[in-house]
Amino acid sequence: MNEITKVLNPDEKVLWSGNPKKAPFLFSFALSGLFIGAIIYFSELPYSISKPEYYILFSFLAILAFALFFFVGYLYYRVTYYAITDRRVILQSGIFGRSYKSIDFDKIQNVSVVIGLFNYIFRTGTIKIFSGEIGSSGGNNAGVQPIFDQIAFIQNPDSTLRILQEALSHKKEAVVNVLENIDTKIPDNNGKV
Repeated sequence: MNEITKVLNPDEKVLWSGNPKKAPFLFSFALSGLFIGAIIYFSELPYSISKPEYYILFSFLAILAFALFFFVGYLYYRVTYYAITDRRVILQSGIFGRSYKSIDFDKIQNVSVVIGLFNYIFRTGTIKIFSGEIGSSGGNNAGVQPIFDQIAFIQNPDSTLRILQEALSHKKEAVVNVLENIDTKIPDNNGKV
């Protein structure tokens, strides 16, 4: 359910809104479930050979993992919406409640379109937005990595990116105009301009 209008300011104008295309969105969750299910199934395969009841149990657990991921993906799909306004990008999600992420235009440093394998197969794309957030990664290759917000699995990502880039340009032009109108005369040490 699209509830983005609840977080809009009264004078804010929506330039684009949408949600992910269902098939690739659900497929990505199902693939994760299939992967987890395969790990469950094959990790217990040696035990299953000696005892058939283990084979049935772990086959059931593998199918359950797949079904659970698919179901969670469906619930997540139903509440995932995106909007580009004349001021910001808004991402809505949340299965058991609503979560909104607002990325103001003045925070956005870079935007790009990514068309990966799933996107190519399903004729969609993902817009990646970098707003300066950095996260750390653990493990053997610990370090910092940029965090990208995503408008994922949308149709016509190129035209949506153009809408976002035009809105960003208008916002930057408005800031430049304001700065040009500010009196930039700086007083000297004696207070004279």
